[in-house]
Amino acid sequence: MYVDRMDLSAGLGGTRGLEDVARELGRKRREAGGFIGQTVLRSYAYPDKVAVLGRWESVEQAWGFGANDVLTPLITGMTGPAKVDLT
Repeated sequence: MYVDRMDLSAGLGGTRGLEDVARELGRKRREAGGFIGQTVLRSYAYPDKVAVLGRWESVEQAWGFGANDVLTPLITGMTGPAKVDLT
């Protein structure tokens, strides 16, 4: 199993909630082969930040998903000042 982490942050005035972005990310990942599931972690201290942990059957499948252009429209659809880090 391989785990990746995506950190999402947006301005508090953003009209699209971070949970919505995480939910859409999970839907897109489920369409990819080898995706097992994800966990969304929100910080009480920083409500404008969310960490999304994705679980994959293999590193190759995770990297294959990251190599396609599925993430770009999802990330650009976030409103307000937004930042996404994939680690």
